[in-house]
Amino acid sequence: MRRIPLFWLSISFIAGIFFAQYINADIVVWKVCLLVAVIGLVVELCFGHKWGKYVNLRMKLPLAFFLLAVFFIAGGLRYKNSMLPPEPSDLAFYNQSGKVEIEGIICDDPQRKENSIQLVICAQSIETVTGQARAVKGKTIMRSQPADWNYGDRVSAFGALSDPPEDENFSYRFYLSTRGINSLMEYPYLQRIESRQGNWLKDKIFRIRQTAYQSINQFLPQPEAGLLAGVLLGIENDIPYDLEKAFQDTGTAHIIAISGFNMTLLAGLVLGGFRKSLSIWWAGLLSILTISFYAIMVGASPPVVRAALMSGLAMSAHLIGRKQAGPFTLTLTVAVMCLFNPLYLWDTGFQLSVMATLGLVLYADRLGVWFENLAGKWFPEPVVNRIKGPVSEYFLFTLAAQITTLPVIIFQFEQISISSIIANPLILPVQPLVMMIGGLAVLASFIFHPLGQILAYLAWLPLVYTIRLVDLLANISFGEITIGKISPFFVLIFYLLLFLFTLPNKLLPDLSGPRKLVFMSMGFLTVTLLIWNVVLSQTSGRLRVVIFPEPNQGAVLIQTPSGKRILINGGSGANSLSVALNKYIPAVDRHLDLAIFSNMDRDQNQAFPLVIKRFPVHLFLWAVEDPHTSITNQIATFLMEEEISSAELDLGVVIDLGDGIRLTKVVQGEKDTILLLEYGKLRVFFGGDDPQEWDSINPLAGAVVVLPLGEQNLERWQDFRTLTTIHHQQNDTFGVSTWQKGTIQLWSDGNTLWLGGDS
Repeated sequence: MRRIPLFWLSISFIAGIFFAQYINADIVVWKVCLLVAVIGLVVELCFGHKWGKYVNLRMKLPLAFFLLAVFFIAGGLRYKNSMLPPEPSDLAFYNQSGKVEIEGIICDDPQRKENSIQLVICAQSIETVTGQARAVKGKTIMRSQPADWNYGDRVSAFGALSDPPEDENFSYRFYLSTRGINSLMEYPYLQRIESRQGNWLKDKIFRIRQTAYQSINQFLPQPEAGLLAGVLLGIENDIPYDLEKAFQDTGTAHIIAISGFNMTLLAGLVLGGFRKSLSIWWAGLLSILTISFYAIMVGASPPVVRAALMSGLAMSAHLIGRKQAGPFTLTLTVAVMCLFNPLYLWDTGFQLSVMATLGLVLYADRLGVWFENLAGKWFPEPVVNRIKGPVSEYFLFTLAAQITTLPVIIFQFEQISISSIIANPLILPVQPLVMMIGGLAVLASFIFHPLGQILAYLAWLPLVYTIRLVDLLANISFGEITIGKISPFFVLIFYLLLFLFTLPNKLLPDLSGPRKLVFMSMGFLTVTLLIWNVVLSQTSGRLRVVIFPEPNQGAVLIQTPSGKRILINGGSGANSLSVALNKYIPAVDRHLDLAIFSNMDRDQNQAFPLVIKRFPVHLFLWAVEDPHTSITNQIATFLMEEEISSAELDLGVVIDLGDGIRLTKVVQGEKDTILLLEYGKLRVFFGGDDPQEWDSINPLAGAVVVLPLGEQNLERWQDFRTLTTIHHQQNDTFGVSTWQKGTIQLWSDGNTLWLGGDS
């Protein structure tokens, strides 16, 4: 250890940062202490060898005492400097000061969410309401209505800057501060000044990323497309909340986020692929270059850079065969990252990355040797050589990381996920297939689009497996154990005992023999799954009407016996509605024959623009008059760009859907319409918000009425003697409620009606 001075200097620097948070001393005091330590170091170096007692003490220290003190105080000074209040030249200085106008550049890839877009603006100048203008520096996050914003756009934004919120459970302010962002501006007035003002290389890479994202959404249904986009591109916006929570509850969220797992897996695939034909050094260099390019590809955010550094570090320690150098190099990496941003030390993601990497460096190979010795007692050597790679990669490496991250997880989240012990060994083995085949599908789409589609279908199988298994394990009642708050002292004791009693990457094996069988089986299962997906989405020769619950009240899917699909309204949750639609629409043929906009209520159509992008529509009809809102403008722009036919649906016009099914606009309201679906003896009304609109319809007796979201007075409907009334209220004494039954389905052959719900 004495031969690694950078290790001890890094430890001193990190310790200084840590203790500075708890030492209530002004920054001037730290500067004075640093000056004293520097003087002491000079004296120590010049005269220390003349003092006998000091020479004896110095022999027991790894480095000069005052040199360690200099780095300790420098760490504390770096932390205190990062906590200084903002100055007038800092953008955060103008938080909570009313309306301002800032000019800057979109300096990160815009994050397009369901109902908004999130922009990171690197501010260059600001003008207050008093007319005072000056140059500033700093970043702000802006949320705005969905629009065509791109990296490198120079924009002018008028709005109020504020401090990011925080509460006792989560500090969004601290989360953003670790990323160098200290201001928030909600829904400002934005104006583009000019485009392509950012770094030309990042601009190219972000455009490639967006093209890849579009290809994934064309190739696969949701939520599989959302998961693949998260795994490959770091775009997690399309993953529904319920699925995202399931990944968190099962301890497998690291699969979605661009983490050390993704980076190490990518490096392992490249290293394993080139190690046979290249020397280990060339293969290692290629792996590191691949990690670097991938980090830039997914945005090079601080967590991504951290994951790239950590995985590259673990692989480098393995390649040079000096496992003992791993912890020292890891410590140096942590110190360097904290030099740029000392707040990383309190970032949960940073803590987990560091401890997971430490676990891999310390225990991965030792566990591999242990398994090899154990398996050698039961199996012949050729068998052991074949199975030790997969067992190490998918079980032992995970175990090594879980050992060292367990105290951090308990301290930060106050619970232990039992499901993760089961989930990770079951889910991790298929993740190389997800990344490898999914990545090949994206690459192939740039060359020959149909080939990318075929490969995407192969990637669909492990994606479906991952999602279904996570959903299943998340529903286990004993899936997690709540611990409650624990003291940091417990964490310290745990690590001391762990290292006291335990201290004194293998890649995928050659599967040349069974490889053909594996891919043939995978192809067969994929085809079988696709066929069953098509079969199960059919209507069995009947009309099917699907009424969706919250958050997509107002959205209705109609499927005719011959297979035509009509979507009325788009709901307010694009991700949840996409997942719901995929239950009824085959993955190999995700299109809508007709989409109808029949209500101006934002909650019934907010998700429409994104839904029709994911499910290509052949014809779009406007059933309301003068639909001019931000949502309808987005839809109209998309229809024009994609050259999709659209028209207005006039009152009394009958749409022939085939199979003897007709859809008619029977009432035109101020902001909505009433549509009538007829099939034999069946009549289904899809209604408007104004009760007076229904008074013109006669008779309603014997019909099915689907009430809108806004209808509250359910008692009035008891007098109409409808066959059944479907509504979205909590009232379960009248009609059928999506609040109680979830998604409601109607089936009919024109004579008989069947009705069912999720519960």
